[in-house]
Amino acid sequence: MTYKDSLASIGVASILALICAPLAASAAHPDRFSGTLKMAEEFLTGTFDNYEQAYWEKVLDVPEVQRHRRRTEIYRKVDVPAIEGDKYYAHKYWDGDPKKPAYRNLWVLFGDKKLNAVRINLLTIPHPETLDNALNDPSILHDLTFDKLGSMPRDCDSLWEPRGNSLHMTLVPGNNCWLTDVNPAGMPVHTEVDATLNKDEFYFGSYGYDKDGILRYGVPGLIAAKLRHARWFSCTVERPGMKSTVVRLHDQGDAVTLDGSEANQIFTIRLRQMLPPYAVYSRELALLVMPGVATERVNEDYELLDPHSSTDPSAGSIGYETSHIGVRCDLKPQTWE
Repeated sequence: MTYKDSLASIGVASILALICAPLAASAAHPDRFSGTLKMAEEFLTGTFDNYEQAYWEKVLDVPEVQRHRRRTEIYRKVDVPAIEGDKYYAHKYWDGDPKKPAYRNLWVLFGDKKLNAVRINLLTIPHPETLDNALNDPSILHDLTFDKLGSMPRDCDSLWEPRGNSLHMTLVPGNNCWLTDVNPAGMPVHTEVDATLNKDEFYFGSYGYDKDGILRYGVPGLIAAKLRHARWFSCTVERPGMKSTVVRLHDQGDAVTLDGSEANQIFTIRLRQMLPPYAVYSRELALLVMPGVATERVNEDYELLDPHSSTDPSAGSIGYETSHIGVRCDLKPQTWE
């Protein structure tokens, strides 16, 4: 495993480690825990993707060493009886390709009365390749126990604090989170975290310094990374003389390549929320249907140049049709089959 892959394997979740949310200065109250846990479930469950960030960094010719690699993260609530708390299986892969697995984690959220907080205990899975089907068949996780998993040092506890309509995460004040596996020489690195999770995105920063205060931990994938919460669509593809094909795509840059009705003809179909540089909200929901295995192009005003249709970002359906191919996508909540 390379240095960069080692850092990425720690990922968002591992750097956040044991996340907490202080709820009050007085004794903890179950209702307060319940509210925060419900908010966490609402925000965390589903699919996240940083396609927009990775795409625009390439378009703007950001130096390659500073670019974020595209990754997809899917969180599903699961049942693991031997471990108390709300459990979420984190399934992650690179470059929009499920065949390029990144890492697997188990997030355990629970109310800690002693700390007056809701904490998340991040557990790493030693042999993630055995869980490739766990997203669709969570029964695979049913018999997991703490002794079969690993966890981060307690000094890497983080706070998960509700702020308005977001959850804000930082390391516990006063804690000294030192990790040795984030530096190629095994040098202890003091890790800091600043992250926000809400219904639209997961934005986080992770930084690391050695004992002399020199920045030693700076892989772009873990600094100022922005993953957007995706919506899933069911897309029906029609081609002359061929049977209809139904594919599932999410609207954060998901794509599929299909054969056309003519010899040696192929199409790339991509669904994305257009979020140009410096924009806060998506400008449009775009459905691209491009000849060949293609990546879309934009002009100097960040407008799409390739064949596409567009509609309001919140729309629940979108279509595109030519004499060679027709595509209709309709919003369909995420399923696990």
